[in-house]
Amino acid sequence: MCCGSDGDVAPQHKLAIQVPYQQLECKGNKQGREPMQSLSVQTTKPLPEAEAMIRTQLSEVGFGILSEIDLGATLAAKLNQSIGNMKILGACNPQFAYEALTTDRSVALLLPCNVVLDETDTGTRISIPSPEALMPGRQDITEPVTDLLMTALGALGDVIIS
Repeated sequence: MCCGSDGDVAPQHKLAIQVPYQQLECKGNKQGREPMQSLSVQTTKPLPEAEAMIRTQLSEVGFGILSEIDLGATLAAKLNQSIGNMKILGACNPQFAYEALTTDRSVALLLPCNVVLDETDTGTRISIPSPEALMPGRQDITEPVTDLLMTALGALGDVIIS
């Protein structure tokens, strides 16, 4: 869902559509809902270095980068507002994407896998949505994908599962 400036759901996006996946909520919203489950790592590297490192690690476990969104720059240009340095990489493992899509085409709603790089005062936090939270009951796909993502993140530091 899209967040308004105060963390609430933006009025133009209040239409609720039921899908077979966990409802995703805005982090730190006023309703007190839990943030989306994720796998993450905090590194002391600035965002450009952390990005190069995670790209390499994802490639080593079979993920390619299909898209890149410089969220910080885009929002600064469009709204003249700053959220700091933040990027979203669209990562995909073709074999697992194919397997998931051949059993449930609605999995395309989740592709590619978002890898969020958020520069902090102490470095960069890299977060990836938990495949198991996004696709409950599909351990045949989510467990090996989670293992690969944990391997990539783990090469950069201690992985936090939240």
